[in-house]
Amino acid sequence: MVLNLVNIDDPSYNDTVDDIPIDTVLFQECDGVKLISMSAYQFLQVIPDGGRRVFSVASQFPGAMLVSAYDEFMSGNATAVRMLHTLQQNSDQLTEAINDCIVSAGMELNVPQQKRLLRIAAFGKSFSTVYDSSFFTSTVKSLRVINTLHSLTGMSLTLQQLKTLGNDALIKRLLGAGQYQVAFSVTETLSINGDLVLSRWALTKLLSCPSEERVPTAHAVIQKLRSCNCSCFAQIAIETNLKGRHSAAVLFALEEKNASLRVSTLLSINEPEEALKTACQSCDADTIFTCVNFLLNSRGAKAIPILLATPNARQLLMQFIRATDGEVPSAKEFLQNHPKIETELSVRRYLYEEGRLRSAIRDTRRELSWEVLQECKASALHTAVITNRRDTNSSLSEHLSTHERLIELQTQLMKDYGDVRFLNASVFDVVRYALEHGKISVAKRVKGDFKLPEKQYQWCALLAFSSTGQWESIDELGEMGAAQPSNRLLLPPEAFVSTLLQYKRPQQARQYVPRVSTQRGRIELFVQCGDWSSAALECRRASDANALLQQLKGRARGNKEILEEIESGWSRGEGKSNDGGAFSLLRRSA
Repeated sequence: MVLNLVNIDDPSYNDTVDDIPIDTVLFQECDGVKLISMSAYQFLQVIPDGGRRVFSVASQFPGAMLVSAYDEFMSGNATAVRMLHTLQQNSDQLTEAINDCIVSAGMELNVPQQKRLLRIAAFGKSFSTVYDSSFFTSTVKSLRVINTLHSLTGMSLTLQQLKTLGNDALIKRLLGAGQYQVAFSVTETLSINGDLVLSRWALTKLLSCPSEERVPTAHAVIQKLRSCNCSCFAQIAIETNLKGRHSAAVLFALEEKNASLRVSTLLSINEPEEALKTACQSCDADTIFTCVNFLLNSRGAKAIPILLATPNARQLLMQFIRATDGEVPSAKEFLQNHPKIETELSVRRYLYEEGRLRSAIRDTRRELSWEVLQECKASALHTAVITNRRDTNSSLSEHLSTHERLIELQTQLMKDYGDVRFLNASVFDVVRYALEHGKISVAKRVKGDFKLPEKQYQWCALLAFSSTGQWESIDELGEMGAAQPSNRLLLPPEAFVSTLLQYKRPQQARQYVPRVSTQRGRIELFVQCGDWSSAALECRRASDANALLQQLKGRARGNKEILEEIESGWSRGEGKSNDGGAFSLLRRSA
């Protein structure tokens, strides 16, 4: 059979192909025609313009000139220098010559000829300073793919056919043929994502192994995927689980690097415990809450013990139940059987309401509706008291009841005196504020009802008298009229000194300094009260008097008046030191 070839642009140009087998079938391609018979395979290719310019007989185009220059250069002929100089004079011509050689290499099916033309193109590139190598690089990669396909799979493609087919279609063809190694090699060569290849290979590997070897095979596959920098473990896990390989799917899901994606994958394959563990390790509140919500919806009340075992999940669960007021069916059922948890939630709600009240008190721009806020706080605590009674092992009953009585007292005192400080006051503060209002009987009644220690009551009195300017009452409290304080006074003298100094009462504070037990303590407090003379006198009475005197003078360095006070106090101490008078007289006589 004879095949007639006619140029459609110029019908006068035609040719024939003889000896075509009679059973030949023609297949149209983007760059030619395939002739396939039982005994032969031929391809009639359309030669691109670049190839014609390079290989035409006696061609004077830059591409042909570059080929000639390369041949002359390799043979050591000086003519190559002149030809290269001619090409370099026009950068566009040199660029055209390089591109034509690359195009010619792309149309070649003969590998040695491909390499030769690419070497010529690289030779020309070395003489150009403006050439962009991207076309050269992409062509080299594509030719490498074409040659790999031909040598390993027998797939015959031209460069133009490869571009028309596209990378995705090529990969799918190779996967359909089971050529996973070749497909992955193609993805590496073309620098495209190979996750599809890896996932299909992993799935095929797992499905083909016996049931008793699934887990070892999964570990081996994971090891291989790690070496290939696989980033699709989550997708593999989902597909593996759909194929009934759940244990292997869990292993793949745990290999996912993205914590959020790992959690969602574990949830999708019904492994909420592992998902919760992963979420808590990530410390991401959104991810943890996703697991909490999933467990509550899928397992109901049975999920709550699991959530309570993890601190982060427990906190979010408590926030979730508090935000929904325990109206979630699974939470309501659980709380009925666990009064301790319900008590904790009520206490949390109480603390939240107390915080709201504090914020409202601080916000002076708005009118304070303290009755409503105080009622919300009292209601939350009352709920805690009731639920706690159902817990027979609880030790909180007394504390909660005491606090409930305190809230009632706060409310009553607020109504009586109109002082908002009572609303968030502790027992200590309630006593103090009552004393500030001059209600000593109320303060003593609160002290007795709530068993406030006497020492704390005296502290309340000291702070209340100081803040209201009741200075005589402070001296009565400190028993300044007595030579020695009685055992009823439990506050140390340092407490009176520091409090009075805080309110700028150094003269009154000075009266309490002699009661301080340590000598160095008296010296320091005299200095704080501004009585440098008495401080010097205390130094004189000490065993290391001179050393203390130098330290005292060092603190007053540069202040002449204070130094004179120190000398005066030191002089007052003569004859009153620790040595006896007669002994001092003998020492001076000696």
